[in-house]
Amino acid sequence: MTRLRALIEPETMRFYRAAGLTGWATYDSETGATRAATPEEAARAEELALPVPAPEEPVA
Repeated sequence: MTRLRALIEPETMRFYRAAGLTGWATYDSETGATRAATPEEAARAEELALPVPAPEEPVA
């Protein structure tokens, strides 16, 4: 039996840490649908989770 994955549009896709193969899950911020993240989605979630570098101060 093939299991269907919930269709989650990239525009409404959000991530959260989860126990699973990739360590991430995704949910749809509009419909609430959830599923395990694919390896590609997990890589994107890892990038989004990185801290934002502090802006450099201008040199006078």
